[in-house]
Amino acid sequence: MSRSPLLSVVPCVLLLAAGCLPSREGTVPVATPTPEAPAVPAVDPSILPPPLAADPVSEQRWALRPDSALERRAKANQIPQLPDRWALFGTLTDGPVGSVTGGVLVCDLRLPGSPWWKSRPDMQATLTLGDSEQVLVGENNRDATVVTAPIASLSTGDSLSLSVEDRDLITRNDFIDAGSVAFPGSFPLLITGAGGKLHATCRLLAPDAVATRRTEASRLMKMGLVAYESARGVDLSAQDLGYPWAQHQSAEAGLDAIAALAGWSDPELGPARERLVAAKAAQMRTLADAVQGQIPRSTPVDRAAKRPGGGSLKVIALRCGESLRAALGEQAPECALQIDGDGDGADLVFPDGRTEPLHPIEGHPDHLVPGSLRGDLHPRKAVLLRVVSGGGVQFWRMP
Repeated sequence: MSRSPLLSVVPCVLLLAAGCLPSREGTVPVATPTPEAPAVPAVDPSILPPPLAADPVSEQRWALRPDSALERRAKANQIPQLPDRWALFGTLTDGPVGSVTGGVLVCDLRLPGSPWWKSRPDMQATLTLGDSEQVLVGENNRDATVVTAPIASLSTGDSLSLSVEDRDLITRNDFIDAGSVAFPGSFPLLITGAGGKLHATCRLLAPDAVATRRTEASRLMKMGLVAYESARGVDLSAQDLGYPWAQHQSAEAGLDAIAALAGWSDPELGPARERLVAAKAAQMRTLADAVQGQIPRSTPVDRAAKRPGGGSLKVIALRCGESLRAALGEQAPECALQIDGDGDGADLVFPDGRTEPLHPIEGHPDHLVPGSLRGDLHPRKAVLLRVVSGGGVQFWRMP
């Protein structure tokens, strides 16, 4: 749930009054209604989501770690969303179809009537058609979103249900509204929530258009998998010892593109997922072997060694909890690595090859802290300290 304090709303109101909000290029075309179907307005450009501003700190640290937990999303049947879904909704033509095999629903979800001073939900929808439930994640902090859902088949009289929640990463999602409808054999398909909050309008991306998109998506997926499987080698001075995150991202993006058009149960995705998992396991084994190979060559704890680029460094102790607070005071972080010497360019190395930058505590340059204390990157789990400087690299053993 995204917070929306009253003070943060005032500048937005002033910008709207002055007409200073940025606009998206072009306009969304309006679909021409057929006599058999009611007219549905195209997406209002004013509600299109603005580009997300990059967080420089997060972007710097995680730009090369685009792992999207694909296996977790696939098992939860969370469907990747078509990137052009907002504009796509306004271009689709409505009318009778009878039955559909292999299309994609493009649904405009709105929660009208929300007071302007209240925070908007992080909308997540669940679409149920027959025995299939698809999780569709929309934009954060909005009361209007567009989601897409592939359909294997849809015939007149089939029941569709749509449930919408406010997504929460910490506690359970909050239910908003839900509605069901029998497919009338034509589009647009209108679904109204039983609580009167949800208003959904669904249109169809026709099977022939889906097939055209799929041809390109399949080609890109195959290329991405081959590139990821072929990426080998270790770079001891690079982030994560040179793990090929760019190729990993391309491979995942290819699988996501197919799933967005056909769902995770598509026959082509089973073998592709197996290849992705196997390639990642091979990459991690290569890096883990490289780490283990460096441990006996590294400088032992409490012994000084020359730094690459000049100077020296000695690892003294990893201090956590009471020990660290006794040395630095009550404002001390959870853990810090005590060193003697210059810690510039130092980072932690973990058994699987991942690396995490270290930074000196203000006023205590002999104590280094990592940028993250996540469980899998906690300093207690690190096995090496690495310093990259002056074109060279050197390792010290962790206490």
